[in-house]
Amino acid sequence: MLEVIKSPWQSLFTYFIKEATKSVYLASPFIKTSTASLIAQNVNPRVDFRYINSFKLAHFHNGGSDLEALRILKNVKCKEKNVHKLHAKFFIFDDVAIVTSGNLTPGGLRNNLEYGILVRDKLVDSIKTDYLEIFDDPQYPEITVAVINKAEEILAAVPREKKKALKIKHYLKKY
Repeated sequence: MLEVIKSPWQSLFTYFIKEATKSVYLASPFIKTSTASLIAQNVNPRVDFRYINSFKLAHFHNGGSDLEALRILKNVKCKEKNVHKLHAKFFIFDDVAIVTSGNLTPGGLRNNLEYGILVRDKLVDSIKTDYLEIFDDPQYPEITVAVINKAEEILAAVPREKKKALKIKHYLKKY
């Protein structure tokens, strides 16, 4: 059975996080601290909890993702993997899956116009198989606390750009 889901869908996401008793598998290139906190507060500590991220320093430097979010998930025993070319956003909660355009950010769950499909049939097994195949592929490295700390150290050394108001003179001819 397929159902359409539309933004805002944070309450639906939270419901499925709370209800999962066996597994929570998340895949999203971007994640923010507020969403990681929401997940950590609601995930059952006994589930098999995994997250696939597109761990690129630029994502953290420009604010699309937060290193602190990855740290929060680590604190609730989440296994994290880096898949650089990840663009997909899909989430599996036991025997239910959501495939959507929304990232694990306030925009993706609440503010942006997002669209997706909720899957409750045998198709979930196929989605879960694909997820685990990606997650278990040795070419994709684990995101460890040491990796997070090193990324934080590198980013701390990168100078921040000071934003200045751009002044443009307009030269309009009067006709």
